Amino acid sequence: MQLIQQTYTAWYNRKYKHTGHVFEQRFKSILCDKDAYLLSLVKYIHQNPVRAKIGGLDYKYSSHRDYVEGNNDLCEVDFVLSIFSDKKKKAIKLYQAFMEVDDDVISNKKEADLSPEFEEIEVEINNSSFIKKDIAEIRLHFEKKHSIEIEQLKGKYLKHHLIGLRKEYIKEVLKYKAMKQRELSQYFRITESQVSRIYNSTK
Repeated sequence: MQLIQQTYTAWYNRKYKHTGHVFEQRFKSILCDKDAYLLSLVKYIHQNPVRAKIGGLDYKYSSHRDYVEGNNDLCEVDFVLSIFSDKKKKAIKLYQAFMEVDDDVISNKKEADLSPEFEEIEVEINNSSFIKKDIAEIRLHFEKKHSIEIEQLKGKYLKHHLIGLRKEYIKEVLKYKAMKQRELSQYFRITESQVSRIYNSTK
């Protein structure tokens, strides 16, 4: 983007015998490393036409419709939708509910009158926290899926297949931010650096 901006500016200045800036500000890129931050950006962009009073969420030049339709033709929507749910139809429904809730409501959910679909998601954009499953739900599902108790995954010395299962479980917990890395390291009696490596392998 910087190269395009600089190249266009040089061309414009030559063609129109202009000097100085063509664009008001330099191009800026900001690291988006939290699910909650990503969701706040998606919401901000899709609500721009509403704030500018040039259209609604279904504005024809917005990608909001792609998210509602689960359409990946123009932009990749699956990752954002997967934050809401692994099931696409449910994810789209929750995404729509999220888009319709005011940011003031999200940051102060105790006073919020949220729809039933949205109540299962806790969003605190200001605290960069996004949780849609609690640890008990994740644990129950994991133990049922693998016919194993999480207690069996504790400790430094495990068989190879148990280490693999522990990594899978830790990834699942971190994905939904149901526990912190430090809490996981203490629970499984492994180092924080081990948990951090597992977390980074999911990126």
